[in-house]
Amino acid sequence: MKRLSIIALLLIFALGGQAQTTDAKKLVGYVDLGKYFDIDPKAVKTEVEISNPLLSLVAKASEGEDEKLSQLLNQLQLIKVYTLATDEKRLESIQEKIERLDTKLKSEKWDRFLRVREGEELTNGYLRLDGGKISGFTLLSVDGRETVLINIVGNLDLESLNRLSKTFDLPKLDSLEQKP
Repeated sequence: MKRLSIIALLLIFALGGQAQTTDAKKLVGYVDLGKYFDIDPKAVKTEVEISNPLLSLVAKASEGEDEKLSQLLNQLQLIKVYTLATDEKRLESIQEKIERLDTKLKSEKWDRFLRVREGEELTNGYLRLDGGKISGFTLLSVDGRETVLINIVGNLDLESLNRLSKTFDLPKLDSLEQKP
């Protein structure tokens, strides 16, 4: 609850134009998930979009409390997450859309680093490199119950993704945790 209060307060400051913004849609790590998936508002279980200037303001607010999180958030431009209810009749259609987007992302120099196909489940994970650094992360996952679509834009590494997963409770990223 404390985190929500801080975010709400920072949102008020963000609306006042207190932070610098970059249009994340113009960056190479951005994927327009809404363009590839017919996102039915009735099927949306969760929709999260956190962009600048809010990310910068949360980074600033967490400086004294969690320096690593602050540094990470300063490197990000966008976190976009959809969790959609998926039934059997939409399952095949969503799997086909994931396959089409897979082809498109690979043609745009995204590296698919993860692919899991087991029964009804299909999960693909992608990284977009720009100048030798990860500038985007996209995860597309569907099973018989739900679809998870994630796009994170900014300077990233796997440790950063794991930290974001824990901080913002992002679904399907727990498998990225590096084991000792």
